[in-house]
Amino acid sequence: MLNVYIFIYYQTKYENLFNLLTLFSFRDGLRTVQSTKYMRFHEVLEKVANEFTQHWNQWDINKLCSMMTEQVRLYSPMVKKVYPENEEMMIQGREEVRMYWIKLRNITGGYEVNQISIQKEDKVITTVNKIIGSDVVILETLTLNQYAKIETLKYEYIIE
Repeated sequence: MLNVYIFIYYQTKYENLFNLLTLFSFRDGLRTVQSTKYMRFHEVLEKVANEFTQHWNQWDINKLCSMMTEQVRLYSPMVKKVYPENEEMMIQGREEVRMYWIKLRNITGGYEVNQISIQKEDKVITTVNKIIGSDVVILETLTLNQYAKIETLKYEYIIE
């Protein structure tokens, strides 16, 4: 049996979660490495979801935007509140999303949410958030790229 040392290192914001040093054999080791990477990536997804909610509640727009790609796309029915002519209810670009959120906050007065649940599958995070002091629940879907940056944000609003 031939043993091989593999060192996998991803330098990201979450580097501590991705540092792996695994000893494995060619017979069964690949499965071990893949499952370890999968588990670690799911930890990153949860961390992204929690940080995103925390930054929203603290209204730290710079940290929110730093979590997104340059060409992020946001889909939300709330887009029409800010831009009534926007029939697609979509905003594209990090700076455009920043401006949209600033304008939305000026219209709504801002709000905080309680994160009720997180679901993770592949590079997609779906959270259920309840607006504090309201009957509105927000279903939020974040799609990440390979560097754990948000590529797409989708929002649905449900009144309980």
